[in-house]
Amino acid sequence: MDGWAVIDKSCGITSMRVTSRVKKIIKEIVGKKVRAGHAGTLDPFATGVLPVAFGRATSLIPILMSQSKEYEFTLSFGAKTSTGDCYGDEEERNCYIPRESEIVSVIRGFIGEIDQTPPSFSAIKIRGVPAYKLARKKEVFEILPRKVRIFELEFLDMKTVDSADFRVKCASGTYIRSLGEDIARALNTCGHLSQLRRTRVGPFSCELATSIDFFQEMMYKGDRGFLFSLCAGLGDIPVCAVTAEERSRLWHGLPVLKGNSCSGDGRVACMCDNMLVALCDRDGEEIVPKRCFL
Repeated sequence: MDGWAVIDKSCGITSMRVTSRVKKIIKEIVGKKVRAGHAGTLDPFATGVLPVAFGRATSLIPILMSQSKEYEFTLSFGAKTSTGDCYGDEEERNCYIPRESEIVSVIRGFIGEIDQTPPSFSAIKIRGVPAYKLARKKEVFEILPRKVRIFELEFLDMKTVDSADFRVKCASGTYIRSLGEDIARALNTCGHLSQLRRTRVGPFSCELATSIDFFQEMMYKGDRGFLFSLCAGLGDIPVCAVTAEERSRLWHGLPVLKGNSCSGDGRVACMCDNMLVALCDRDGEEIVPKRCFL
């Protein structure tokens, strides 16, 4: 089995635990161990789209993770926490609650390429150790800001008197907890996320996702119609058809000439008889294999 399960992760469970359960279910069905991994970690308190790759699809995880993501989140004003969400210890309080007009005006400045400092409770490595492990031990360390890209940021509504709902589309590597804190700071107050839901990762949206319990039920019934093929994780990467002879060349690490049969330069997915053969880099008329699928 090679492909994707798109799980709607519930609150309070880790992404790794979801992946382990998917792996265990598939093992029980097919009778042997399978490789599995998730594309983009969701915090335990977050919900939403968690693509889980199994079999050869695990090789495409970096491809899927590099694609844009969409989230909906609730920002509660008045208190900053150690984790940037409602599960951390309160570190700062500010009683000012911004008006809707202020929020709409301020968020325009967050669209485009911005500087962002990842939260202390994150998987960013500090001297080879995940930052969240150091934060749990109350160790002092510094995380340097980095560039991230926000494609869209929309104020949806005031959820309560002191909290607001937002929708964001962003590039990989963006921390929504940090984004929420930065928005609150720009509004001359402080805040933290009280809800976070990922609604899309590349081509996989929440409409395509199933709960882990439903996944298990359908797999045990022999219904695999809700699984996605290995190629589904390619997103908008162009597809180029190759012949059996060209497939053999690619599998031996040799380039092939495709003329104008593939559009544009850059990464392309080569297919033969509806099967993914290789991920290649195209430069002019030449296609060079980078990752083969035998």
